Amino acid sequence: MSNSDRFSLSMRLFHWGMAALVVSMLAAGLLMVTSLQPWQYTLLNAHKAFGVIAIILVMARLINRLRHKLPALPSELSDGQKWVAKASHW
Repeated sequence: MSNSDRFSLSMRLFHWGMAALVVSMLAAGLLMVTSLQPWQYTLLNAHKAFGVIAIILVMARLINRLRHKLPALPSELSDGQKWVAKASHW
């Protein structure tokens, strides 16, 4: 697999980093709702900080996306599948 067949390393790192951040925010949100422990306020502050980090990373990810070329879709995909893949990215 050549480098033109893959997303750039920075795009992959942004993708998986954002995925980990979103999962951690969801877990923190669920924990805050289900308990009324003293550490809930600490978790709330962490949840807010993660939200700010997520907004900054979304902007950085958009800039990164505009700077790098996307790999071509596999040729064996039907036209309908290609359309859906492109539409879902927008």
